[in-house]
Amino acid sequence: MILEAIDEAAVSSPSTSVLAQLIRKLLHGQLDGEKIAERSLEKEFGGSRTPVREALQLCEGFGFFERRRGSLQVKTPTLNELEEIMELRTLVEPPFAERLASRGKVESAEATRHLQRLNDQLGIGETEDPSSSEVKGRFVFADIQFHLCFAKLVGVSVVDQILGQLLTKTSLVFSRTLDDKGEIMGRIRKEHQAIIDAISSQNPEEAKRAVLNHLEETKDRLGLTA
Repeated sequence: MILEAIDEAAVSSPSTSVLAQLIRKLLHGQLDGEKIAERSLEKEFGGSRTPVREALQLCEGFGFFERRRGSLQVKTPTLNELEEIMELRTLVEPPFAERLASRGKVESAEATRHLQRLNDQLGIGETEDPSSSEVKGRFVFADIQFHLCFAKLVGVSVVDQILGQLLTKTSLVFSRTLDDKGEIMGRIRKEHQAIIDAISSQNPEEAKRAVLNHLEETKDRLGLTA
């Protein structure tokens, strides 16, 4: 369900459509500190109560929301939770990149095209303001898609649903680390490009090393390194 919400082309039901919109609002920081009211969301999304209620229940189940004094609010991951998430990502993502770089020339080229397209979406237009919540939210959303692409291309369906939840949880904090000049966004694109280049050149060790380096930099940006 969460993968359908993150992949707009896969949205197949009213509740998934509402879930996709909720995740976007989450990543844009539009729900921070707010009491999430079912009725106001019905009006905003123009749907009936059932899809909104189902989407809210899913978000609560995924750990994005929590109940405080009877109302739903955004649940920001603790440092311990972030450390556990990054530890899991470090175990999962580097081997995926390694496997993609180990495949034949045609398959590696196809993986490279997919990843390059997603990394290009992380770019900031000349007329865009990198300090705006719209640009930052779009960047974080595209970053999630980039990382999920590893699991999709490798074909490990058991992992990609879990990874989608972990990436979204990480991004609730990650989105707040982006500076207003776009410098961090630029560095992230370069780190992604190093991964893409290693897969394109069919260098498994370098692909693995590039992902590990990127995740270490992500930990540093999240304030998880000593």
